[in-house]
Amino acid sequence: MAWGTDFIAEVYLSKLIFNNEIAVQNKIDENINEMEDAKQRIKMFVSSNPSDIIPNEWNDSPIDWLNNSINDLFEAIIKLTEENVRLYQYIEYLNNNGENKIFIDWKDLNYFYVNTTGKANTLGRDQKYLEEMPSTASKEELLELIKKYSED
Repeated sequence: MAWGTDFIAEVYLSKLIFNNEIAVQNKIDENINEMEDAKQRIKMFVSSNPSDIIPNEWNDSPIDWLNNSINDLFEAIIKLTEENVRLYQYIEYLNNNGENKIFIDWKDLNYFYVNTTGKANTLGRDQKYLEEMPSTASKEELLELIKKYSED
């Protein structure tokens, strides 16, 4: 029997919506590629002649420009790494619970719909609908519910 520390955590994936595990893995791969690009830029800074990479407007303080640029790259790598940790936790949740469902905040979904399409939507305007909605749904169930409750 294995031993370790077991914990339950609430993880929030801000401004990210996934339909399935493959979409989550694609986002992880995208983040890994961005981190590799940042690492390559850091290597470029190390191996380049400063006069070749410093913009003309920074000629008075090239060290500041290099410092700022490298700090930005490290911050991007840290942010992407933290996001990947949350994404891996989400995949683990999906695998351990035997579910491939997404959690739904119907008010946020309606807000997202209106802001991305520019169209008014009836979804979520009636509290009765919100009370009838499940807290999780598969992609197919989600599309069916949106279709059902978006009709006037």
